[in-house]
This record gives sequence, structure tokens and C-alpha cells, in this order.
Amino acid sequence: MKSANRSGAQFEDMVEALVSSMGLAFIRGFTFGRRSLGTKRTIDFIVADVAGRKLAIEGKCQHVPGTGKDKVFADLRDINSLPCPGILVLYGKEMESLRVPLCMEPNVVFYDDLQDYLVLYFHLPLNMAS
Repeated sequence: MKSANRSGAQFEDMVEALVSSMGLAFIRGFTFGRRSLGTKRTIDFIVADVAGRKLAIEGKCQHVPGTGKDKVFADLRDINSLPCPGILVLYGKEMESLRVPLCMEPNVVFYDDLQDYLVLYFHLPLNMAS
């Protein structure tokens, strides 16, 4: 397994552990629709609560320079095409350079803010915030 795939899978494991620890239901690797070239779209997670609220989560993890930052805007387009709300969660040293340019983007959350975001989105008790 390539290093990028391994770190991406490890990041998905981190997101899964967080979501699970908060008592939320989820599906990992949810496939829906197609892109313009015909390839299927897959979102990392669909998360849901007992009230029926759903949130799509796509993660992007990059620790060293590469193409991950270039894919952020394509991932945002995919998220905006979903029939439910969604966010792009960024993690890793290389993604930190996007913190300021994307700070006003409502669909971008950095991993260190994800728990608080989920508390607010799913109306969870405030004592569950980090």
C-alpha cells in the first residue's frame, strides 16, 4: 500500500473513532452518483443521528507536499453536489497552509475542530465538545 493511501486510511480510522465515540451512526465509503467522466463518486462517511440529520464527511490528509491540496476544490464540488449537507475535513502538515485561505469556507473543517463541529451540527450536549 502506498504511503499516501496508508495515511489516508489511518485518517479515516481517526474520523471513524471520533464519530463512533460520539454515539453517531455512520456508513464508511458511501458511493453515490457519477462524475462528468462517468466515474462513481464515493464519500468517506455519511454520519447520522437518531433524529434523522445526516452529514457527509470527505477527508483529505496530507503530511508532505503533493497533489492533495490541488484536489480540495474538486472535493468541495463533490460535497456541494450531495443531496445532504457535507463537509471537507482537512488534516496534516501540508493542509495547514490552507487554514487561512479556507477559513471562510463553510464546508471546510480542520480535524482539530471536527468534534466541536459535530456537537453543534447534531445538537449534542455541549459537554461533548473538546
